[in-house]
Amino acid sequence: MTSRTFRQYLAAGAALGVLTIAAPALAQSEPAPAPADNDVDAVIVTGSRIAGAGKTGAIAVSTIGQDELDAAGADTTGEIMANIPQAGSMEFNETSDGPNDARGDIATVNLRGLGAGNTLVLLNGRRMAPFARSQDIDQSPRQVVNVNEIPSGAIQRIEVLRDGASALYGADATAGVVNTVLRTDYEGLRVTSRYGGSEGTDMRQTSVDLAGGLNFNDDKTNLIVVASYFTRNSLLASERDYSLSVDKRPLLPKAWADDTQFRNTSSLTPYGTYQAGGLDANGLFVGTRVRRGSSNITNSSGIFHIQPIGEPGTTSPLVADPLLGTDDGNQNSALYYDFNDVRRITPEVDRYNVFSQLTHQFDNGVESFTELSYYKADTYSERAAQPVDDSLAYIIVPKENYWNPFGPTTSPNRLPGINAPAAGLDVLVSAYRPIDQGPRQISTSSQSYRIVTGLRGDWGDWNWETGFFYHRAETEDVEGNTVSKTLLQAQLELTTPDAYNVFGGPNGNNQTALDAVRIKSVNSGATSLTGLDFRISRPDLFTLPGGDVGAAFGADFRREWYMDDRDPRLDGTIKFADGLGGNRSDIVGVSPTDDSEADRKVFAVFAEVLVPLVSPEMNIPLVNRLDLQLAARAESFSDTGEFIVKPKIAGSWYPFEWTFFRAAYAEGFRAPNLVQLYRGDISRLNLGQEDFYRSDVTGLPDDTGVGYRRSIRQANPNLESEETTTKVLGWVIRPPKTPFGEFQFSADWWSFHQENVIDNFGVEESLALDFLLRKQGSSNPNVIRRTVTPDDIIAFDAWNAANPGDQRTAVGAVDYVIDSFLNLDPRDVEGLDLAFSWRGPKTDFGRFSFQMEGSHLLRYDQEKKSLEPLLNDPILGPNFSAQQVNRIQLDGNPEWRASGTLTWRFKEWGAGVGFRYVGGFYDTSATNDVTGEFWKVDEWLTFNLYADYRFKTPVLDGVRLRVGANNIEDKDPPLADESSGYYATYHDNRGRFIYAQIRVDF
Repeated sequence: MTSRTFRQYLAAGAALGVLTIAAPALAQSEPAPAPADNDVDAVIVTGSRIAGAGKTGAIAVSTIGQDELDAAGADTTGEIMANIPQAGSMEFNETSDGPNDARGDIATVNLRGLGAGNTLVLLNGRRMAPFARSQDIDQSPRQVVNVNEIPSGAIQRIEVLRDGASALYGADATAGVVNTVLRTDYEGLRVTSRYGGSEGTDMRQTSVDLAGGLNFNDDKTNLIVVASYFTRNSLLASERDYSLSVDKRPLLPKAWADDTQFRNTSSLTPYGTYQAGGLDANGLFVGTRVRRGSSNITNSSGIFHIQPIGEPGTTSPLVADPLLGTDDGNQNSALYYDFNDVRRITPEVDRYNVFSQLTHQFDNGVESFTELSYYKADTYSERAAQPVDDSLAYIIVPKENYWNPFGPTTSPNRLPGINAPAAGLDVLVSAYRPIDQGPRQISTSSQSYRIVTGLRGDWGDWNWETGFFYHRAETEDVEGNTVSKTLLQAQLELTTPDAYNVFGGPNGNNQTALDAVRIKSVNSGATSLTGLDFRISRPDLFTLPGGDVGAAFGADFRREWYMDDRDPRLDGTIKFADGLGGNRSDIVGVSPTDDSEADRKVFAVFAEVLVPLVSPEMNIPLVNRLDLQLAARAESFSDTGEFIVKPKIAGSWYPFEWTFFRAAYAEGFRAPNLVQLYRGDISRLNLGQEDFYRSDVTGLPDDTGVGYRRSIRQANPNLESEETTTKVLGWVIRPPKTPFGEFQFSADWWSFHQENVIDNFGVEESLALDFLLRKQGSSNPNVIRRTVTPDDIIAFDAWNAANPGDQRTAVGAVDYVIDSFLNLDPRDVEGLDLAFSWRGPKTDFGRFSFQMEGSHLLRYDQEKKSLEPLLNDPILGPNFSAQQVNRIQLDGNPEWRASGTLTWRFKEWGAGVGFRYVGGFYDTSATNDVTGEFWKVDEWLTFNLYADYRFKTPVLDGVRLRVGANNIEDKDPPLADESSGYYATYHDNRGRFIYAQIRVDF
């Protein structure tokens, strides 16, 4: 949208907040008091290890305080992180339900859209272990921290360092740092309970938080314990219009009316597609045409499908069920399967968090500290039955199968009058979804525990701290109601009515047959992070004319470890013996993944100095203050052998006391994660990947991209670190306090340049490169093809006869494509952060406060030098239009993101309104047939309101009641060409969410 429209929205939001807070039913907590002036020097902010560094203004840090937390109306830390304007897509989220996804109660943060693995997440200033399972994003595995492990009810503030920080914090801080600081000032006992629900649905959620603290041992010892419980039932796809069906055509505007790209229904249906024939000497299935007289029952390759008898094209009713028949043509799209019928777009969850801290002050001034954290979450969801597909394995119905319509002449279910051999024909299951098996049942249990212990104190004028931490995360992912290929094959070999019937449509099997093939698959994962650190600092190492020079030095060690233990039916322990000579996966529709385990050790040292070059006392015109921050960090990795040193320089210039400019330059790096380096080969299936060399020649579904394409993703132990250069220029205005309150405005331009970005070349890209190379007389060795068949030779001869200017040598169909992780193309991202805050004066009608932050994406260039030969080809180029360099507003990357709050406090009353804005972008999976434009995912602006009242009566003293509503306009997320109807990585599906909360202080 235009900036004018954006300003109008913001003005409308502010006006709405002013009108609303006049009502006595709205409120918010009192803002946390600012530290007294004499306490500022003791504050350590994210972005520096030196006390008082935050006063210089050189560090670009945003703080989400209590006002913003209240206005977010969030019950989970993931919801809070989604409001950060500088964040990109939430790559990992609880709506993921694919068998190879990191499923369950998970959320992450992805600063600048550079990938969640580039954002360092800290808890009370120290690292956290990654979630116990990785997930492939854009075909490359990511390991990320699950922020839902952090108890949202205990958060005091969240600090977002908006520039690169590898020089201070290490390898995975290239995009910045998010540090969550938990409250440690509890004294007494506080109980908070909240209940809420999504309007128009059955989704309800409840949370209970208990927090307590006490001092003992003559106030030398302090103990704090925070415990929370959160529960929520699921949201069904059928409860929302946009997710009711995967077919979005009824929701389209006139310009897109009935566009089949939005149909999204699956050709993998209970009315299956099959091929009659048998295995040849090479173990490949060869089709045979079946006729009844002059009528075709199958096509020339033996392919046919089942459909209700009334559907056009039916050639012969089945003997076993006369309501069903065969058809030798293409499957009618009206019979395609709508897999949102049983889907849950948000899982049900039960979550437990416990955090405790024990501190003790020794007589010598040394303080010991210990933090203990525990987290456990169980989720449950369902999705459509897993289809059977011949891309991964041959599931063959033997000719003797009781239900085989091409069985032997002695079979009661053989179609009458057909020319099949008397002994019958085998049938290959090409595409079939056993919905009578019921939906897949997804249960995920995750837990983690974390301990941090250490000492801190003073040594002369130096402040020091040392700590040890250990964090372990575990996940068990169980997918029930799935099907074993081996058990299914055995059940298909029965000659009695108990045989499995793949020809029976939606209700073709009895319970005995269904139970005989039903299994559960269990995948487990674990990660751990062990660390030891020491740091020492002082704010006055020596003195210059501009003031005291601060310094900090430190060293740390960490051991990273992960383990991925796949189900025996997926890791090759239990294989399926098919016509291909064996398949490593024995689970229908799920590709194999090897078990893997790896660890590494990282040693690091860092140094930082804070140099005041000019002070106000020096009375230099136009230079009220001038400060400089210098930092460097060296890290050594045990596994890759890399030794990396990265610097950072930042400074601030105050021409006047009330305004200053800041600048920063930093170099960073992101080491390849353990999964990218060491995960075993995995096989994956993907739709829509055309074999450009064969598609025009054969027109077969497997060649045109209609069927699934198998790829082998390979880890690469030779990967190098991604290199990042960060630049920041900012301007901050903080006028003196006025009768109208306190104001602050800031604007920061930022830029990230990355080299050696780790990615995959891509399956379709590899196929296109193979097309180009074959035209030049060679081929792509990563495209593995099958042996040329007689049908292939016939098809290529016909093509060459008809196209004398485009002669092609006959090649076999693609078996699979090798797609390794590589250091590929550079990336450039830049933008502008804007922030404004106002804290009003105390008046007879209370105090108002307003703050907002917005992030404007100016550039997101993902260079594709590796694809230049494809993009420059006149035939292939249009297929890769979505791979253009400029990625702004393509499948995400909105130009604008913003959030803000307006709050009011008057005695016992209070009120607040918050807003969240996500700009529009384009969904490249749908292109308008007339204009050629991509589908536009609209901008999204939502408002939250809340209200509270604090009782001061003798009976209810310490009680606070709050009511609130998120997304008060009940806006649906913008429509997208996604099965769920929206982008879960940017938008929320709950609509208007109303809640009530009570808090009691004892």
